[in-house]
Amino acid sequence: AGLIPFLVNWVVAARVGTALPLAQLSRSIGEQANAMGGNAAFLQPWTETIQTIAGLSPNAPGWLAAGLSALGVWVNQPLSWLAAWIIYGLGILLVSKLFGATATLQHFYAATSYAYLPLILTALGPAPCLGPLAILVALIWSLFVYVRAVQHVTHLDTGRAILSVILPVAFMMLIGILLVGAVAISMLRLAM
Repeated sequence: AGLIPFLVNWVVAARVGTALPLAQLSRSIGEQANAMGGNAAFLQPWTETIQTIAGLSPNAPGWLAAGLSALGVWVNQPLSWLAAWIIYGLGILLVSKLFGATATLQHFYAATSYAYLPLILTALGPAPCLGPLAILVALIWSLFVYVRAVQHVTHLDTGRAILSVILPVAFMMLIGILLVGAVAISMLRLAM
């Protein structure tokens, strides 16, 4: 499933002649600077620095560095899904237990594992026009299967199952907002 993104990432990085993360960072900074137009003066030093770093010759030939870094991204994607499934699933099971679910961890993970199968469609992401649509369909389909699996294994009604799926994300977003706010307040106090 990841063969198409692997090949696309390899070609993108090989064209630049560097490792994939550096090529992606260089492209992303350049796109942000272009999107901001004249308001991107503060990004100019970063843009030049990242592009210089990305253009540096790696110790290995450019095509080899590009291929190995694309392989790393390819292997990392399913591992990221696995980590998200385990951590997010534990949060959902805890919320479900608060709502009165009696499911065991083993049964919960067995049921919710099927929700990640539609994410195979994300392999079509690099395809023009079809890619973004495939990703959207995969995410919606996966979310629907996840909610149904939570509902089935926990024996909760649909509303509580949906809340069980949403509340861990809302909690993590709240923690993120609080952390960003704390950092911003600390930086403002240091500036004064």
